[in-house]
Formats: sequence, structure tokens, C-alpha cells
Amino acid sequence: MPASLGVRSLNYGSPVNGQAPLNRGLLAWWQVLPQRLGGSTLQDLTGRYPIALTGLGASSATQGWGATRRPGGYGELRLNNDGGTVQGSAGPMLALNGAPAVTLAGWATQTTLNVREYLWSKYTSATVEWLLYTWTDAFFYVEFTSSIYTGFEYVSGVTAGGWYHLAVVFQGSGATNPDRIKIYVNGQPKSLIFAGTIPAVWPNVGTQPVLLGRHAGASTFPWHGDVDDWRIWLRALSASEVMELYTASRQGSPQQLNWLAWPPGWAGAVAAAPGAGIVRQMMQHAA
Repeated sequence: MPASLGVRSLNYGSPVNGQAPLNRGLLAWWQVLPQRLGGSTLQDLTGRYPIALTGLGASSATQGWGATRRPGGYGELRLNNDGGTVQGSAGPMLALNGAPAVTLAGWATQTTLNVREYLWSKYTSATVEWLLYTWTDAFFYVEFTSSIYTGFEYVSGVTAGGWYHLAVVFQGSGATNPDRIKIYVNGQPKSLIFAGTIPAVWPNVGTQPVLLGRHAGASTFPWHGDVDDWRIWLRALSASEVMELYTASRQGSPQQLNWLAWPPGWAGAVAAAPGAGIVRQMMQHAA
């Protein structure tokens, strides 16, 4: 943080900056913050889709809320680093059903690479689903049915336990598979493989919940690692916007959030109760 900004706190009466161009079409934004804002809930800064968490362990060193900072972050949600059962449900998120364009983007780590583990899912059957997961063939996949999917070889681009930023951009109006879906790691597009024809709309999986860190039909393969700062848009971000998102999130997303700033050099802590219009200290003291 620039020293001239002093200490900044997030305004919880209006946490998301609605004037930021990158927030256009934003559906949900889950950011892990120091005080975690709800115990067993990962709050959505838009106020629409809080994620109800289960399986949180007593030890934050192995599962649950941790304090390891990603680039630009404040903490993380630790998923099953001890072999536990941490998982989250954002509810059905009906706005995604049949959407003509969708972007999912956020930060993750994975304890062990080249394994079968599910990061996000919404599932009824092998033909009514969407999944984001890794497999034992060293690929990361986005699956729409068991025979329609795309993926990229991911283990050469990330390290076990290391943070990386992932963005999946879907534009159903595209003429070909590469036009309809793109995947970026740390802001860079990946070369994809395809099976079948990517659909023209995001799958309609009805009222089944959107799950974080697991797959309802394959719950024995949960995600082991950390997650933070996941967002979903009802539009397809451009390549330049994905790079802007990656860059901004490494800096704490200063343009996308509404902050209150204290005078330069002020290094005290803010003591305030939670509630609409009340602020809490959210960022580190001035550098």
C-alpha cells in the first residue's frame, strides 16, 4: 500500500464500488478478510450469495480460516489441508442457469498437483452439470457434461501449495469452441483441448446448489488447498479485463472496493462494531 494512503478501512454499508468498470455484470464476490465476517459463512461482498461453510476445524493451521496471504490478500479459506471435510454452498444461484455469458475468477492453491479434486461444481447428473476440477492426467478441466469439456495442462504452470489466479471466461455466442470458452492463469491465456461442442448457454442445473471445494456426485474428491477472492460475472470478461483483474487483485483491488482513508502516516487501529455503514480496519498499516 502506498504510504500516502495511511490505514484504510472497508465501508460495509457499501463495500463494492459500483462505479468501477470491472464490476459491471458482477454477480458475486467472495473475499476472505481478516475478521471473516460471519464465522461459518464466507460473505459475498455484493450481499447476494453468502457461502454456508461446513466442516470447519478447530485448528486454523490445517483447515478453516488461515492467515497466509496471497498476493494482495488478507487471509485464506483452507480447504481440507488435514484431510477434513470443509466445503461450501452458495445456494442454487439461479441467475447462472442458461446464462449466455459467464466469467468465474479467483485465487487458489492445491496441496498436491496431478490429482482428482473438485474446486467448483453444480451437479444433478453427468449430463446436467458444470464442474471445475483437476485430474490425474495433469490437466485442469471445465466440464459441461461427461462428453463436453475443455481443459489445459496445468502442472507446469503452477507449483504445489503456490497461489495462482484462475479465470474461466464463457461466451456462448462464439462461433467455435475456442471463441466460446477461454481459460487464463495469472492473466495469461492457456492453450485448450476440447471434447464435443461447448454449449451456447451456461448449463441449467436447476435448483441444485453451487458448491465450493467439492462435487455433489463425487464427494470423496474434495479440493485440498486454499481459496480466496472468487468472483462470478454474468458477462464474458475480455482478455485485457482479465489481466486488469489479476493485476488489481494482486494489489488488493483498490478500485473495485469502497474504502475510507485515514490521514497519511496514521498507524492506529479502528475499533468499531459491525453493521451497515460502520467500518472495520481491513488493510495493513502504511508501508
